[in-house]
Amino acid sequence: AQFQKNAQNTVVFSRDTSGTRISPYGFVLAVVYEDSTATRKQIFINEEFDILGADETGYGTTIEEATAHVPFSGLTITPAQVSRADLITFVPSGNGPEGNLIFTGTTLGTNVWDFGSTTGTQVAIDTREVKTYLTATGNEAKIQNTAQSSPLMAASQQFLVVEYTKPSPVAGFTAT
Repeated sequence: AQFQKNAQNTVVFSRDTSGTRISPYGFVLAVVYEDSTATRKQIFINEEFDILGADETGYGTTIEEATAHVPFSGLTITPAQVSRADLITFVPSGNGPEGNLIFTGTTLGTNVWDFGSTTGTQVAIDTREVKTYLTATGNEAKIQNTAQSSPLMAASQQFLVVEYTKPSPVAGFTAT
């Protein structure tokens, strides 16, 4: 009720206890709202937070071990009725460009996350269209750290947004 479509919105974060601090590291604000004129969407949100480090000498970990597994479960997808599916990944820190992105067993890219200049936000966001790789259930992304010379990468929120070709069959449908 507080979200204003097509207008500027402001969010204020505060602590309940005085003298404590908020760490905005990895903050992402996702707004999901109802639009009865839009096509049906299924929105899967995975809010895990993984620190990944691939360094066989320093950490004793391989790239395969420095992998975040990101399952998207709970609802069945009807791939034949999907018009578009986007995988959106957030990596709030790293030394990019770095990292492999895998979805349902297919490597979508290498050196995926680039954090820009050191004066920038240092949050790397990647969006990929993944309709071709969708399955009815068991969809999973994998994020791998590959920067062995400076091995630290954080993988946080991941979204899978599945859009169907037809309008929502239910009046007042709310995204799930």
